[in-house]
Amino acid sequence: MTTHPVALAAHVTTLDRLVALAETIDLGAASADPPHPCPGPLAAARSGTPGRCPPPATGAARPTGPTGPTGPHLFIHVVRPADGPSDGVDLRLTPIDGHPFDHLIGLVAPDDWWAVGVVAHGRARPWPDPSGAERADPAPVRRARTTHLVARSGDAASVLRLDDDGPRSERHPNEGRTGSLGAIDDGLRRVLGLPSAPPPPTTAALWAACWLDAVREALRAGVLDGSHWPSVAARHPLFSMVAVLGDDGDAAEHGAVRRWAIDHLDRAGRHFAHRCSWAQLLADERARDRPIDADRPVPLDRQALTWMDEGLFAREVLAVLEPAAAVLDDVAAGLSAAVVDRIRTTLDRWQVPPSRT
Repeated sequence: MTTHPVALAAHVTTLDRLVALAETIDLGAASADPPHPCPGPLAAARSGTPGRCPPPATGAARPTGPTGPTGPHLFIHVVRPADGPSDGVDLRLTPIDGHPFDHLIGLVAPDDWWAVGVVAHGRARPWPDPSGAERADPAPVRRARTTHLVARSGDAASVLRLDDDGPRSERHPNEGRTGSLGAIDDGLRRVLGLPSAPPPPTTAALWAACWLDAVREALRAGVLDGSHWPSVAARHPLFSMVAVLGDDGDAAEHGAVRRWAIDHLDRAGRHFAHRCSWAQLLADERARDRPIDADRPVPLDRQALTWMDEGLFAREVLAVLEPAAAVLDDVAAGLSAAVVDRIRTTLDRWQVPPSRT
């Protein structure tokens, strides 16, 4: 870990200070110390102390090569020294292995950390055409480095550099913030104990993706008539949770509720999504005795889920699912036109995009 004192006297607001720090870090990122082993943040979080990396080995070589955005990912924390000047901070940079977000999971900042951030390296490419058509003149993939900082005030700043281009700075004031800036920003806010952006209003998109994935699996297995709406509708997860549908002690009543839900899946699914909220799902997952998504570099165990809030949890869950629109495009050929139209109408009423266009 390397420490750099930085004076902030000329910068009045938190956003001014964050932008100045991000630009300072961006300029020096190419000469940062190379990665070295770092203790797992989950283990550190369990002990109540933040994960810290040991200093790099004496004489470790600095990365060489092009001046563009290359080098190790870095974790940043900014400390206001108790015995230092009121306008100064210590900027501390720690190289990290693996995906930066996985380093953040479970990390809890001490009270003297004024801001935290990440320098992430990768490749930048343009978004694909929404219609799926190939671009006539596709832009080249470019090396990218992003420096992103979040302060305890909730304000954030970032600097993006592509290849050898000059830096582009962005300000993200906390006041008026609504949507998420991405997983890294969400994770940095949780490190500081700040809320991430709110989750979607309901879990409808989650259940829609699960429903259509179940339809796809049934079609592949040859056990589903794609022209029969009741059979397709019955693959929705709500039908496996009898308690939401009605009293399972009365078979006749349960049958009537089931038939109503199949005929009015838009209304039944909307009710189900409100009942099975993100808060309820997060609480249920926290109560499990086993990790979920165990194939992740850092499994989402109870400790990680306790660290997450509803917004971050919702986005992490949705990020690993194929969106309902993509699944529908995949299975449409195995369904009748009438069933596809009814699915699209149902998704639209759940406010889930029914297509990728």
